[in-house]
Amino acid sequence: MEEPELTSQKRKEPESSQASPNKRARTDDPTPPQSQPQSLITWLKVPPPPPLSSSLTTSNPIFDKDSIFIAYVLPITEKEATFKHIAGLIERLEHGHPKLPDVIAGRSKRDAAGGSTSKKKGIKPSHNMWAARHLALKKGAKGTRPDDYEPRELANDDGEAHGSEHLLKVLRDEGSSDVLVVCSRWFGGTLIGPIRFNHIETCAREAVVEYTKMEQVFTLRQELEELDDLVDELRAEVNQAEQPKPAQGSEVDAEISVVKSGGSRTYRLMTDVVKLERLIKAKSMTIKVLIEKVATKKIEPEEEDGQEGGVEQDTNTSS
Repeated sequence: MEEPELTSQKRKEPESSQASPNKRARTDDPTPPQSQPQSLITWLKVPPPPPLSSSLTTSNPIFDKDSIFIAYVLPITEKEATFKHIAGLIERLEHGHPKLPDVIAGRSKRDAAGGSTSKKKGIKPSHNMWAARHLALKKGAKGTRPDDYEPRELANDDGEAHGSEHLLKVLRDEGSSDVLVVCSRWFGGTLIGPIRFNHIETCAREAVVEYTKMEQVFTLRQELEELDDLVDELRAEVNQAEQPKPAQGSEVDAEISVVKSGGSRTYRLMTDVVKLERLIKAKSMTIKVLIEKVATKKIEPEEEDGQEGGVEQDTNTSS
C-alpha cells in the first residue's frame, strides 16, 4: 500500500481580527535597506587619485582620413617620471575637446549652444604615445650650480612605431623640461603613411608652445603680485614719514591707514604676455620713485636737527 505524498506546504493559520497583545502591529516602519555590494576599491578604502594638473594644455585635433590626432602637455617632476606613474596619468586623461566627435568624447547629445547635455563613456585611443623630459641631478653633484643638472628622457610608442621619437624631438627643439607630452591617435584602419609623423609633431608642438606661454604668464603674474606688495610697503613708509611727529612723552602713535593696491588686482584674468610685461615695467618705475622718496624723507629730519643744534650753539657762544 503506497504512502501518501508529503507536501512542504505549511498550513495557514486562521486570520485573527485582533492583533496579539504581545505583538503590536507596525505598519509605519519602512523595510530595512538592503546593503549595497561594495567594490574592491571601496572595500580596501583606496583613496581616489588626485586630479590632473590644472596646467594641462591641449592641441587642436588633426583629422586625416579615418585617423584623429590630438596632443596633451602637463608638468611632471623627477620623482613622477616613471613608467607606472605616467601610465596612471594617461589613464585619467579626458578627451573632451569640443572639436572631437561626440562618440569619441563621450557626448551623446548636444544642446542648441553646442554644449554637451549628457555624458557617456567615450572611445579610447588606439595609441597613446608619450615622451617625458626632466632635469635630474648629476651623480656626485651638489645641486648648487646650473651645470649640476642634466636632462633625462623617457618615451613610449604604445604601438605607434617611432611616434615617441618625434615627441622627444619637439621637446628638445622647444627646450622644454619637467613636462610630459602625450599624443593620442584614433586609427580607423586606413594607413596614411609617413604623414602621420608630421601630425604627431604638429599637435605636440602646439600643446608645448601653449604650455610654455601659460607658464610664462603664471610667472609674470607672480612677479606682479610681489611688486604690488613692495609698492604697498614703500607707500606705507612714505606716508609714515609725512605724518607729524607725536609730542614727546606721548604713548599714542599716529595711526596710518594704507589702502593696498592689491584691492583691485585682476591679474588672474590676464593672459597677454605683452600687457603683463608692460605692467611690470610700470610697477618697477613706481618702485624706483618711491625708494627715492623714502630716502629723501629720511634725510630731511636729520638736516633739520643739525641746523637747530647749530643755531642753539651760536646763541650760547654770543651770550
